[in-house]
Amino acid sequence: MTRRAWRFGRRRGVLCLILLVGASALLIARGAAPTAWAAEPTVHYISHRFPMLEFWVKKMGEYPGIKLEAELIPFDQALEKMQIHLSQGASTYDIMATDAFLPTFAERGWLMPLDPLIAKLRQAVEWDDIDPILVRDVCSYKGKVYGVPNLAISMFFFYRKDLFDAAGLKPPATMDEWIAAAKALTMADKKQYGTAMTLKAGDGFQNDFTYYLRTYGGDWYDKDWKVTIDSEAGVKALTTMKELMKYAPPNVLAFHNDESTVAMQQGLTAMGLLWQSRALAMDNAQVSKVVGKVSFAVPPAATKGGKSHARLAVGCYSISAFTKNDPELVFQVIGKTLSKANMRESAGLATPTRLSVTRDPEVMQKFRFIRAAADNVQAGARLVPSNPEFSEAMLQTTQTLQKGLTGELAIPEALKRAQKVMSDLMTEKGYYKK
Repeated sequence: MTRRAWRFGRRRGVLCLILLVGASALLIARGAAPTAWAAEPTVHYISHRFPMLEFWVKKMGEYPGIKLEAELIPFDQALEKMQIHLSQGASTYDIMATDAFLPTFAERGWLMPLDPLIAKLRQAVEWDDIDPILVRDVCSYKGKVYGVPNLAISMFFFYRKDLFDAAGLKPPATMDEWIAAAKALTMADKKQYGTAMTLKAGDGFQNDFTYYLRTYGGDWYDKDWKVTIDSEAGVKALTTMKELMKYAPPNVLAFHNDESTVAMQQGLTAMGLLWQSRALAMDNAQVSKVVGKVSFAVPPAATKGGKSHARLAVGCYSISAFTKNDPELVFQVIGKTLSKANMRESAGLATPTRLSVTRDPEVMQKFRFIRAAADNVQAGARLVPSNPEFSEAMLQTTQTLQKGLTGELAIPEALKRAQKVMSDLMTEKGYYKK
């Protein structure tokens, strides 16, 4: 009889005692601590939703001896819920996908430092196989580890090779070529639009704007943390985005990653900047009308021969500082979920974070977009700034920038106001000498 049958059954007395003893013995056989975990604890998980995280949640749910309750919701909603619960010191969540806002959460004391757990369970989770650069540069803050890297992905260029071939076009190498190709491939009466864009205020808009801004030679900050988006590069970035919007679906200002993916899958868009994690979805015959028709390339540069600086992202799983579960159990759930075998299985969804898998020739040969992902990093894909204030100010900043695309504000004015939003926060946090 399983523990599930015991839990819902009506048998009492000796049978219950037998089952309790059996459950304890099973946990001991798995190397667990029966006194702490015998009650089959519930592990609570929250993250945004996309294919790789859905895969990890499936594997997490297979971990023996726990009950997993998972919540996968849009990025902005997940961030808001985490902030609300963590700010109150609530133990609502145990495992969270913290990603770009890990420094913010760590600074506020919301995350559990993982260094003691790593020291104790290094061999059990094969910690030394996890890319140390990702651990150090992305999932750590002020010298302490606060996350386990679960994926590495970049944004690169998706394009409908069949449409390009039919029109005698090549994948655009520059922004001007992108605009020209988007115009040529837009047939609004047939519900075919030249380009996808991801322009929902918040993380979605930030992803696209960061690419244009950096590719035109700008950035969010200078070396002294002065905000620098109100610049010539910023003007060029928003101007190009506004021009491309003419050839995007009418509701593109509400597009986050899911909407951009579906638009490409359903044949509504001919090209666009999408995340690597969405590449497999193009060839999923159950949901895609463009199977075998989408190819991949490095995104356009500003001018021929220039650099292309698309977004690079590394996902981190963190443990809440307020968890009421045994931290060793929660850490092992994460570590075992991100096993070598599971990473090999999921390699098509994102670049694995275990060294043994990224060096596996079979993995590299199996997925046709892996080459584009590798080329993209070499071309200049980069992480966003890691300071806590970057994510803290992102929604208001991008809402202001969005007004430059709608015409509610002139582009220079939108950049000026957006820069002030972020500069005021940086001043408040003590970045600038008075």
